[in-house]
Amino acid sequence: MPRLRAFLFVAALALVVAGLAATCGGDGGLTLEEYFLQLETLDQDAEARIEALELPEEFASEEEQVLAVQDFFAASVPIIADFVDAIDDLDPPAEAEDAHNEAVDAGRDFVTEAEDLTNELADVGLSSELEEVFDAPEYDAASDRFDQACFDLQDIADANSIDVDLTCEDEE
Repeated sequence: MPRLRAFLFVAALALVVAGLAATCGGDGGLTLEEYFLQLETLDQDAEARIEALELPEEFASEEEQVLAVQDFFAASVPIIADFVDAIDDLDPPAEAEDAHNEAVDAGRDFVTEAEDLTNELADVGLSSELEEVFDAPEYDAASDRFDQACFDLQDIADANSIDVDLTCEDEE
């Protein structure tokens, strides 16, 4: 389920930036390098939090798969919504400001689409219906845009010779 993997990445990125917001307090005192180094560290922490949501890769039954995906999304979307609120409060270094603002806008769109997807998932009873829900063009577009925000931030770090890996992932 490539879209589910993309959602996992976005949720991890959301946690990273939310943690950055809490750490920085929006005071704008970070250099670009400090910003990205903290972002990378928080990314590692966020991946651990996402893994703690325990979405197994295999399921004993179709019903178990559907319930696990429903529970995962119900737990993940509020995390992403909190992230968007937190990142909106950040005062990023000037070099990252445009990418930061795009991440906020893309994040708000993604949260809206993820909330809609979560509501649709509540009505799913079969695993075959999961794919139909994940194939929503609006969700795909919002997910792709939010993913692109990660690549844009990584490009800024790379262009400034800042050795970080924001773990941006291409859709498979």
